Amino acid sequence: MLKYLTIALLIPMSLSAASNEETLQYIIADYQAQCEKVQEDFRDIDYEEGDPIVAELGLSDDNIYEITIDKDGKTATVLHAYFSCTNIGYSWCGTL
Repeated sequence: MLKYLTIALLIPMSLSAASNEETLQYIIADYQAQCEKVQEDFRDIDYEEGDPIVAELGLSDDNIYEITIDKDGKTATVLHAYFSCTNIGYSWCGTL
C-alpha cells in the first residue's frame, strides 16, 4: 500500500479553474464512497436495514494547495491525499 499519495492536477488555474475544481470534487467523492463502503465492517449487531451510514471524510485544508510549475507563473493544484475516515482514521488511504 502506498504510504503517501500526492496528486498533482496540471491544469493551469487561469485557463480551467472550473475543470480543476470538478476534478478535485471527483477525487474527493471517490474517497467518500470508499469511506462509506468500508463502514459496513463496523455496523453494530443491532444494525437494521435502512439505518443511516455515518462516514465522515476528513481532509485538512492545507492538503490542497497551488504550486508554480514554470517560469511564466503557470500553477497546478496539488492534492495530498491525507484523508481520514470514520472508524478507520488515516491508515485506510495509505497514510499514518
